[in-house]
Amino acid sequence: MKINILIWKSWTWKTTTANELIKRNWLEKLRNYTTRPKRDWEDNDYTFVIEEEFMWKIKDWTLIEHVFYNWYFYWIPKPKWTWIIIADPCWASQIIKYCHNNNIEFKSFYIEMKDYQRELYMKKRWDSDESIDKRMNWDWYFDLFKKTYDHIIANDTTIEKLIRKIESKM
Repeated sequence: MKINILIWKSWTWKTTTANELIKRNWLEKLRNYTTRPKRDWEDNDYTFVIEEEFMWKIKDWTLIEHVFYNWYFYWIPKPKWTWIIIADPCWASQIIKYCHNNNIEFKSFYIEMKDYQRELYMKKRWDSDESIDKRMNWDWYFDLFKKTYDHIIANDTTIEKLIRKIESKM
């Protein structure tokens, strides 16, 4: 088993990039669970559940780790083979710890994108100004952890170039 951990701030082409890496490299995406409501445009990026189900899973320890982000719970179930995981720094540190403790091979990738670009993409996605402000303010702590990851990759051109940068390090 091998786990590839992608660490990103809000709106940096997470899902598109992860899905393309999965398709090209025969990987599986470890689908995150969340208690937040599904957005209208979302497909199968998450398994959406009510908070009571989250509480049941945490008691049962059928998950690697959980986080509370932007007023909702997110968590990752225990993997079985090669996976890609999209994570925030707190989540990533717990996944890395899990990998170390269980002798699981992993690589971590911190994907950078300029704040003004992220804000522009969130506006194009029709996020509210309040939601954008909340996400931009919440994401400041990502930079505190970036030097702890295996690779720091700039998301400064096209999705295709970003994917090739990640693939060259996988």
